[in-house]
Amino acid sequence: MISGLRRFINSVKENMNCESYNKLIESLGYIDDKASLEKQAQYINDAISLLENTQEKEALINALQSCGSMCISNSTVETAKKLYQEAEDINAFLQLMNEQQIGGGHLHLRNGRIIVEYHTCYCEIPKQVEKMSPVYCYCSAGWCERLFSSVFNRPVTVNKIDTILNGNEKCVFEVVYENEAME
Repeated sequence: MISGLRRFINSVKENMNCESYNKLIESLGYIDDKASLEKQAQYINDAISLLENTQEKEALINALQSCGSMCISNSTVETAKKLYQEAEDINAFLQLMNEQQIGGGHLHLRNGRIIVEYHTCYCEIPKQVEKMSPVYCYCSAGWCERLFSSVFNRPVTVNKIDTILNGNEKCVFEVVYENEAME
């Protein structure tokens, strides 16, 4: 299985222009996949810090979302698809997801949008760094995007509302979807 660090580096490389990627590597150097989780997390945080206030911020966000979409397991996606097929409506689907603890166990509808709440940070990377950039949480947005776009078999948009890394007590994401079949 590919490490979180490798997913991050590959996603950054795919989403940034070659010159910016090369400058990033020049600044930070290479890091071995076998480095401690703490060193990997610090490397990711340093990369985010270098990129988040540049013209590459949008590419960074795309890279993190891409990284998150690769983080969710296929079995989780398949389980969610089965739950969706079993449910009679979107509320029943979200209840089944909550019972299975998929998506944090606190999914609900608000104004026709799915609200994803995590009452704890499930990712090990931020736990290794004292002040991880909140930009990192776009990874979770990518996780949610793959989950719900796979379940609904159509694109969704995931908005990062607030996160624990921002100092909030929970992470909150909003899933904008169109799903006539269950309305």
